[in-house]
Amino acid sequence: MTKEVRTYIWLIAALVVVAIVVYIVIPRHEVLQIATFVILACTLVTLVIYTSDTHSIAEGTRDVAEVTKQDAALRLPVRQATYEMVAARANPKNVEEDPDRTLVRLRNPSTVLVRAKVRCRFEIYGDVVASKDDFDGTNTWYVFPQQMIQGWLPFSALLEQKGKTYDQMKVEYSDGNRRQQLTVNLRIEYKDELGNHRVLPEMNSFFDFKEGQWIPHITRKDDW
Repeated sequence: MTKEVRTYIWLIAALVVVAIVVYIVIPRHEVLQIATFVILACTLVTLVIYTSDTHSIAEGTRDVAEVTKQDAALRLPVRQATYEMVAARANPKNVEEDPDRTLVRLRNPSTVLVRAKVRCRFEIYGDVVASKDDFDGTNTWYVFPQQMIQGWLPFSALLEQKGKTYDQMKVEYSDGNRRQQLTVNLRIEYKDELGNHRVLPEMNSFFDFKEGQWIPHITRKDDW
């Protein structure tokens, strides 16, 4: 039993005692007037109690809503963080030029620091080739609040491991092998300074040497 309930019980008991005393002591012709007064007083007390309880409920509801809002805000940063992987040219204005690098861009529109691990598994004709520390999960990317950062990896750093050049890959290109020439399995993991953690689903893409761009596999077989 709460303190408020006990207080209400004592108040009602006191009113009952007062009513009994009034009935015994006060002359009979005045009892009706006093009873009316007591009823009005009880009504007023009831209204005060109802108003107090309503205020308490409203305060509790507002507190719950504020906690929910704060909890959502704390979990928001890693949900807002996004990424993009594109092929880029040394001179972006020269559209005739072949791309010479892969750019990975990370965006953090939140107001807290977000860290990221970028893990790329590149393959040339099915054989894994190494990428530098920024792209194999060794180094941590720091994406400061409301900023976009990018890192890049030259195609030559990948192709040379298999004795290939960009021009050779263009010559070897065909409709039959376009999806196997150069592929990447990309996985990005985010953590923010509030302790929230998110691992994005893996994204598989292949580089189209005819179009000069990364093309993601947007469908796959799974158990859904």
